[in-house]
Amino acid sequence: MDLSSLAEQLNVIELDQFGLNRILLNLILQMFLKNNIDDPNDIMNCIAEYLEQPINSTIVLNIASNLNIMYVNNNWVWIQ
Repeated sequence: MDLSSLAEQLNVIELDQFGLNRILLNLILQMFLKNNIDDPNDIMNCIAEYLEQPINSTIVLNIASNLNIMYVNNNWVWIQ
C-alpha cells in the first residue's frame, strides 16, 4: 500500500468517525427532548455528571458545541 492510498483510507475512516459522532450526538439530544428535557442547563449538567467531568472541561464544552449549546455567564444557552 503506497502513501497515497493510505492517506485515502485514513480520510475515509475520519469521515466515517465524524458521521458516527454526529449520529451519536443527535441521539443524545433526541433522548433528552423525547423526555421533555429541553433546558440546556439540565442537559449539560446531566452529561457532565454522567461523565464525571467538571462543567467547564474540554469534553463537556465540545459536546455542548456539537449540540449547539454554549456556556455564557454561568448558564448554558441554545445557540441560534
